[in-house]
Amino acid sequence: MRTLKPQTLLILNAVILTAIFAAILLIFWQQDSSQAETKYPAVSDFALLDQQGKFHKLSRYANARGVVLYVYGVGCPIARNHLPALKKLRDEYKKQGIEFLLLNCNPQDDRKSLQQDALERNIDIPILKDDGQLVMNLLDISRTCEAFLIDPKTRRIIFRGPVDDRLGYESQKKKADHNYLQDAIDSYLAGTAVVNPDVEIRGCLISELPDTGNASIPNYAADVAPILEDRCFNCHSEGGTAPWALENYEDVLGWSNMIREVILTKRMPPRQPDTHYLPFLEAHGISPEEASTIVRWIDAGAPRGEGDDPLATVKIPDNQRIDVDKASISIPLPPQKIPATGEIPYVINRLKLELRDDAWVRAGTIKPSEPEVLHHAFCRTSPITGDNRKSISRSKHGIPDKWRSSNVAAYVPGMTSFEFPANTGMKIPKECVLVFLYHYTTIGKAVTDHPQLGIFLHDKPPLFELKMETIERRDFKIPPGVSEYEVQDDYVPDQDILLFGIAPHMHFRGSSFHCETILPSGERKTIFSMPNYRMTWQGIYWFKEPLAVPKNTQIICTGMFDNSTMNELNPNPSEEVVYGQQSWKEMFEGWLLYGERTETNGEEFDTLYQDSLKEQIKNEVEPHEKK
Repeated sequence: MRTLKPQTLLILNAVILTAIFAAILLIFWQQDSSQAETKYPAVSDFALLDQQGKFHKLSRYANARGVVLYVYGVGCPIARNHLPALKKLRDEYKKQGIEFLLLNCNPQDDRKSLQQDALERNIDIPILKDDGQLVMNLLDISRTCEAFLIDPKTRRIIFRGPVDDRLGYESQKKKADHNYLQDAIDSYLAGTAVVNPDVEIRGCLISELPDTGNASIPNYAADVAPILEDRCFNCHSEGGTAPWALENYEDVLGWSNMIREVILTKRMPPRQPDTHYLPFLEAHGISPEEASTIVRWIDAGAPRGEGDDPLATVKIPDNQRIDVDKASISIPLPPQKIPATGEIPYVINRLKLELRDDAWVRAGTIKPSEPEVLHHAFCRTSPITGDNRKSISRSKHGIPDKWRSSNVAAYVPGMTSFEFPANTGMKIPKECVLVFLYHYTTIGKAVTDHPQLGIFLHDKPPLFELKMETIERRDFKIPPGVSEYEVQDDYVPDQDILLFGIAPHMHFRGSSFHCETILPSGERKTIFSMPNYRMTWQGIYWFKEPLAVPKNTQIICTGMFDNSTMNELNPNPSEEVVYGQQSWKEMFEGWLLYGERTETNGEEFDTLYQDSLKEQIKNEVEPHEKK
């Protein structure tokens, strides 16, 4: 056998190692298609609701290999003609991790028209509604029928262009000569270069909303600051619940990129119920036009412009912040020592209260001295005699009822008090026990909290005593990694009631909350929907007008939980989750705040009840489609 020279061996080894190294690089390059060259920059994360009110956020698709976004419009013949091809592609590539979504930016298409179009055309792909044309401006869209292929991990646009060349203006081929979108998906999955054809998009022009046109840059003083003052300042100011202030132009400029992000992803403003169904008192949120104004201003560099700074002189009205020192009943509560680390069980304290007469609460708060450690606190009334837990009736699931009609003060994330609607109030018997329930969390240093109770009373009994029914389940087990786990329960009133408000409560894995009624006639209606529930911002959602609910109506509350890695708030997606009081466990509760007919409010009750029934008939709300 011939022996190779040492120099030859060295050269041969070098060649072999180089080939192996090149092969490894090629494998990695093919496996990571996100490294394929693209001429388009990364797109900002965004969130929209679809035609059924379901929440979609681009970053929540990060486990998918790609997302196809197709610009769709009701009535556009080319867009309609593309639907069969899109469905076929969806079915073909779904197992390979490609998700398909439709995007509607047309100002003339509302959710109802999208629902109707989806029903008539059997569209089973979510249609995301871009109400304020934020995504339209983000992607520089001008026509329907444009397709985008996006890498959801990096949010880079891999491809944008037509689906194919089969359809044109008043023309149509039997078969496409070029399947641009399909070819792009194939190349992307193979890790090879994606061809972005320089081809005209043939679709229907999209009209810009008058308030969102790009012809001019919004003015800070005239356009932007008034929105921030109205929608943000109460929390984003000294003494507010937000972590940072927006009290002048310099504050806004410094936080402008963050403001842009939280608006695009619908993180802010907090507590955004879906007003598509019913209006609410002081509903948080900004209009699509307002959101567009702020984002366009920031994208233009957040110019100061001319005019005084409205935010620099804003004062919080006295009636918008509860001052515990001015309360009718102001009581320093026992101090609570909180260690630096560890799990703290719920703290329960009791305080005997003796008044001259029954009292009626219009607002109540528990003010901590150390808000960083207080997760939430409730103050409830309980009978003065006996053990307030032994005699409590039990629900159909064996769960003790929660001292009905008794929550008179609270402190929860994003809500520092209970404030009841006009002509309503909670009753405090002249002799009772106040039961305080605290949930504390550690912050890495030992502190002592000195909470204070503040209760504001009506001068006379209100028309309606607010009562509370808690819809609750504890017998659930959420599997690890599951993105949609449903928990549901109901309540059936045995008399006609006026429903004033709803408060959902879940923990970090809670993702959406929905409430609907099934009337005795069998008619089903959605009355409340929180598409993007976040435990860090909770509250009671008061209807703009009380809602008439006939006796024997089934009120159904449904909570959806996300125990997957796509839930950025998930403490541990690898564990099975059961009921528990700590935030890393879960709860499912829906509080119903309602009033009953009495001898003293009979006439007013009947008027409000009948007016509500008429309004429900006039503005019939479509049922929420269950998935």
